[in-house]
Amino acid sequence: MTKNRDYVYDCGRLLSHVDNTESELVSRSIFLEHFGHPEPPQIQLFALARRDAKPATQPVLAVAFTKHCIAAQVLRPTSRKALDAKGTEPILHVHTFIPDYSDEGGEHLHDRVEDEYINCLNIAALEDNTLVAGGNTVTVAEKDEKSSPTKVLLRGILSGNDNLHIAVFVGTNKSRLFSVELLVKRKSWKLQRQTDLPDDLFEVLPVDEQPPSLPRVSSELLVPFCPKGGITSLTMFRLTSVGTHAVYVYVAYGDGTIIRLHNAGLFPSVWKRSSERGLSIDGALGKSALLRYHVQLPPNESELTVIPLPRFYPSLLSPLDILDSVENMVQERAFKVSPEKPLEALVYGSQVTSDNFPAAVFYSSEVQFVRPEEHVSKAHSSSSDRKVLGTMVGGTKALVSGMIGALKWGFSSGGVEENMFAKSSEEEALEFDTANTPFPSLWSPPAKLYASNEFHDAPRRIESFVVDPGGRYAAACDNFGRVLVFDLATKQLVRLWKGYRSGRCCWVQAVLDQSRLDLRLMIHSSHRHVVEVWSLVNFSRVTAVQVGRDARIVPCTLWSQASLQSTSFLLHSSAVSLSENIIEAVEDVQQNKTLQVVPNRTEGSASTGSARHATLHLQQLQQLLSATNVNFSAEDVYRALTKVQLGDLATALDLIATSKLIEEKLGGSFEFHKTSIEYCKMRLEEGLKTGDTDVSSNPHIKALSEKLHYHTQISKVFDILHKYEGAAAKSETVLTGTPDFWWGAEAIGWLETYENCSKVSIDSIPEKFSTGTLRISSLFASCYLETSMDPPTPKDMVIRFSESSRIRREILVHILRPLLGDIFSLNVVYTVFGIFGTRYDTDYVLRCFGEWFMTLSKKEIMQGMLSPNPPMTRFLRDLATRTLESWDDASPTTVLAPLQACCRSSSDLVRSFLLAAICREAAAKASSNIEKTSYGKVLSRKVIEDWDKILRQLRVCLLVSLRLGGSFCAPLSIELVDEGEVFSVYEWIARDELVMSHDQEEISLLEQACAISSHSFDPSQPESDNPARLRALQNSCLASKITDNERVEYFLDFDDEDRFGALLLFLKSHNNPALLAAHRSILLSLEWVKEPTNLNHLHNSYMALKSITGDDYNLLVAALSLEIWQRCAVVFRAQLFGWEDNQEIGEDNLSSLLQNKDWFVPFGRIALKFLRVLRSIDFDIASALTFATPTENKTATWPQVRPDVSLSRVVRRLFAVDKSALDTHCVVICALLVSSNVTALVKCVPSIYDCFLPTSLSKPFASDPDVSHLRAAFVEDAIVTRANVFPNVVVEQFNLQEIETLAHVWLIDPKSVRSQFLLAMYELEKDNCVDDLLTRNVSQIDSRLFVEHGVDIACRRLNEYLSGKRMSATDRRNVMGVLDADLCEWIETRANEGRWLVNGLPPSRIHISGTNVLIMRLLSMSTSSNVDPSLRANINSIMLLCNLLVKEIGC
Repeated sequence: MTKNRDYVYDCGRLLSHVDNTESELVSRSIFLEHFGHPEPPQIQLFALARRDAKPATQPVLAVAFTKHCIAAQVLRPTSRKALDAKGTEPILHVHTFIPDYSDEGGEHLHDRVEDEYINCLNIAALEDNTLVAGGNTVTVAEKDEKSSPTKVLLRGILSGNDNLHIAVFVGTNKSRLFSVELLVKRKSWKLQRQTDLPDDLFEVLPVDEQPPSLPRVSSELLVPFCPKGGITSLTMFRLTSVGTHAVYVYVAYGDGTIIRLHNAGLFPSVWKRSSERGLSIDGALGKSALLRYHVQLPPNESELTVIPLPRFYPSLLSPLDILDSVENMVQERAFKVSPEKPLEALVYGSQVTSDNFPAAVFYSSEVQFVRPEEHVSKAHSSSSDRKVLGTMVGGTKALVSGMIGALKWGFSSGGVEENMFAKSSEEEALEFDTANTPFPSLWSPPAKLYASNEFHDAPRRIESFVVDPGGRYAAACDNFGRVLVFDLATKQLVRLWKGYRSGRCCWVQAVLDQSRLDLRLMIHSSHRHVVEVWSLVNFSRVTAVQVGRDARIVPCTLWSQASLQSTSFLLHSSAVSLSENIIEAVEDVQQNKTLQVVPNRTEGSASTGSARHATLHLQQLQQLLSATNVNFSAEDVYRALTKVQLGDLATALDLIATSKLIEEKLGGSFEFHKTSIEYCKMRLEEGLKTGDTDVSSNPHIKALSEKLHYHTQISKVFDILHKYEGAAAKSETVLTGTPDFWWGAEAIGWLETYENCSKVSIDSIPEKFSTGTLRISSLFASCYLETSMDPPTPKDMVIRFSESSRIRREILVHILRPLLGDIFSLNVVYTVFGIFGTRYDTDYVLRCFGEWFMTLSKKEIMQGMLSPNPPMTRFLRDLATRTLESWDDASPTTVLAPLQACCRSSSDLVRSFLLAAICREAAAKASSNIEKTSYGKVLSRKVIEDWDKILRQLRVCLLVSLRLGGSFCAPLSIELVDEGEVFSVYEWIARDELVMSHDQEEISLLEQACAISSHSFDPSQPESDNPARLRALQNSCLASKITDNERVEYFLDFDDEDRFGALLLFLKSHNNPALLAAHRSILLSLEWVKEPTNLNHLHNSYMALKSITGDDYNLLVAALSLEIWQRCAVVFRAQLFGWEDNQEIGEDNLSSLLQNKDWFVPFGRIALKFLRVLRSIDFDIASALTFATPTENKTATWPQVRPDVSLSRVVRRLFAVDKSALDTHCVVICALLVSSNVTALVKCVPSIYDCFLPTSLSKPFASDPDVSHLRAAFVEDAIVTRANVFPNVVVEQFNLQEIETLAHVWLIDPKSVRSQFLLAMYELEKDNCVDDLLTRNVSQIDSRLFVEHGVDIACRRLNEYLSGKRMSATDRRNVMGVLDADLCEWIETRANEGRWLVNGLPPSRIHISGTNVLIMRLLSMSTSSNVDPSLRANINSIMLLCNLLVKEIGC
């Protein structure tokens, strides 16, 4: 997108209007189902250009539409500065599809739910004003348009009339085509409806109403028009025939029906004018105004999309005169319809699941593809059949008559007879006057299309398909994020791009001059937010523009006096926003030429038979060279070449040069290619003799002359390289050793270190390219002619390599291979670039060298560096000398700058270091020589300092990538590090620390030791340029080879320089314990996500988080806690509600762990710690704070200390946490830890269904006081559960954290919780476990509650002892006389009426002495608590009773 563009279009008001109307319509309708976000409005543009207007000041007609609403507005260009002043042009509301809101008639409710809505929309212009009342003739064969490559403009107005007739036509889901006619006043650009027409939409193609009680019948003469499946596409193409130019609309339906309609048939005023003249539309526009086709779709597949292909390409099985024969086929029927035109179509199914269905199917109307049964003539229909047909046609006629009556005109001067089709006899039913029917051919038998070619590539599915303006190529987007280009002439896939998910394509034509258009493809990837333009001449990328997330490309065409100028408009945001709905023209920034986006149209057959035959001869050669299963000889190809006309010889020469089949089947392709060149030269000489002697006067001769020069130059290059490769294969040698310069020796050291650390060779990194014999087809496919010269001559012709990196590298392997030989081979490279015309384009040659070097193997690099007087270094030295000869101290030039950019951007660090070392050596030698000859004007020290800097930066990158090894897989480069938006140096160090240890204390000691170590140094500074420190760096990279037992010993030993030092030793400027701990906390939590069973990762993550102290880091601590909590929350939601809405952690990893209490309880306790950290932060104060990241310093160290991008992203995701939400989540977690009764928990926390969602902590949770009794019961149940599972060991503390948390939030006294726990333990007869705990913690319990319920426990034990079988008869007689009857009755009453925490306990088996101890404790506690005196007296009495029992019985 051009940055200097001054004029834009503001469509915010228009989009807002249709969006608001759609929203109101949906909100009023109770029958319209609406889920999720509605689709944003779509927009279509139409140029309203005058011939003398400048492109920047063109007004355009914008039509915005949703499913039910259409509105239009004329948009005037405005400057960017004036965007705040919204456009004053009025908005014209075109139509609204209003569904039936009434609730009467229940049997038709289903019809109201499935309302009618818009599927597609397009815009057409009326080019012949004589078809309407008061119109004047508009012709297109004007003098200034004869030389144009396209005769007329689709969506462009050529009329000089003051009024522009425009039709906005839409297709609906119910297979109906509507149109509305608008009028634009040229002088004022005022938009209005046609005043003499109704305001409602006009149905162009009425659909026959099938009587439900009668069967569907097809006749040979009449076929009812009842398409199904909705209208799926509305496309327009210009078809050219002898003396006429017409735009046709192709209407495609879901059931395979295709209607080709003259665009004038869309205008109600044309219908009205034809009616006044007593003509049908067929009669007014010609017999070809409407043609009907039907694609024979497979019956078992649904939701298929049909794309018409208007330009017909005959297959190899067709005779050469097929087009002529088709033109002469006139169908003699009851209706005088137009001759049948051949047609092709493509069918694809984006939703098809069967792998047996092709990705794309081409359909054709050629006779050889028709099924045999279709050739059999059908008998005339019976009289009953014709009656049914007459009824159906009558129904259609009634519909048309009603519409015409509403419009107040008729198709005949005498009116329309109501019962015209109601006659019962078959003769009367067939008495049909064509003047009384708008389109008689609408009911003619359709021409059927059958499958001809299939494209199988399962499971690929085509999602969209766009035909180019000329009908030769088509672009498709598939479900794999690929963009495919098909050649419709051969039905072959010719190009594929990947990496364009959610892509959309648009064809573009760029005007090179008045006689040539360059076809280009514009691709918009909404996933990558980029718009790219690719040329179809050499499949090179012309330009790329970064766009917003909601951007959309909108095609539009303009007209200027000199030539066609079509612009692709970019809608910055399709989402309704008055400030961002800006439309701007996209321009080719690189070529500085306007991109022309032309909607789908095609040029029909040539105007003469010879032109058609010439096209077919070229297609025959193309199909011969693309058919892999056809045997042919050199004579066959040469014979086909001789039949090609002069105007197509340039294309034919390209086909022969790039054909791989000629090499595979004929062998000597180069000799055949030279023969072809000689033949073309002969034809060129003949053309010059018989025609104009000036080459520039004949475009065909001019194109062939340029192409011959181009092929001759490439042939010279191929001959040179072919001879060199044959000689070089016999003299290859293998060299070993070490370079004689410092940086070269270090580069070899890094190469060896890489291979020792990774256990792989560097040869496994780059993509493999063939180093075999060069093929001429590959050379031609890799080159293209730069068209900046007009006309190019052999001296100034420039040939460049393909813009595709893969294709380019394949040929660079052969062209630059001489640099690996001896010094004499250097001239081969110079000669090749000289022939191509790029020898003195230093930057271009260096870019080619950099790409080639990155493909070299280890053996080839060593050979290039170690050979005597290496040609590689000499080559670079010559290029550096050329740069230094133009050195200027005021603006010094970077030597070998493209290679510096290559080293900075490449992630192949080893090869980058090797390349930088060679470049530095070449620059040093060149600058030393220039320094001597320039007497110090050029200083070698200044020339090489940039290379020294890059080499040290590469040293750091190698250290980091090799040191981290497998824990760091992202591609690393100097450029990405300098951006500061991809990598965090603190994260590097944190990863390195975690390789050594996960313990926070050990890592803290390591950071302190590194801060004071004397062995610390900066590898990005000159101080590290010595063998000892280089050895320390490379030894440090070998850390991945040592074992876990040796790791801590090696990393903490800083006294031995041969030991492996930590990464923090060499990045000392980034030793910030808080930021390093923050990264470790995040990394450890991610490790836990990968390995959920290891809770040590989550615990260590919390410990690292707790080590971050200081008010400056409160915001960071809160953000980290929230980030890690979100990962923990997934587990709890899965525990409560299952895995349906949980995608973060897989079900396979956690399903078994959720049932394991030994794992779930520790995990829940760790998760609670992160919530407690969040609760300790005051978000009212924290919201006013900012994250205190380190500021960027200006020191020479690299990487520089700068704000941490990773942590900044985490802080930006932080939101304020509500305290009630924290309490609710804590309660639910604690409840899950102490009880498995989820049903009771749901009753206690009614809002539990809103918990553990991504934004749950930001929403307040209301407390329900009506469930307080349920919460008390839940806590009591949890206490009993804890007492039941408590082991029989002495308890020293309560350990009731989770239960006490529940009690605290639910406003239950914690003392009563502890008391209930002690009582439950005594009821379970675990007296020995809690006796000491009770003695030491009397102040922490509710003494009164404990005494009152403890008496019940003691009475129960005594009652069971006295009345049970544990006491013998003798003992009972001995104590019977001393027992107090009233006391025994009181004990029995308390035992039977007491409330028990634990239900269903067996009879007590505890010793009576244990009960005596409990009673004494109760008596002691009753004296200090507020207990009823009578109860205290009874406690004293039962204590005496227990003492008596112990004394008398001795139990």
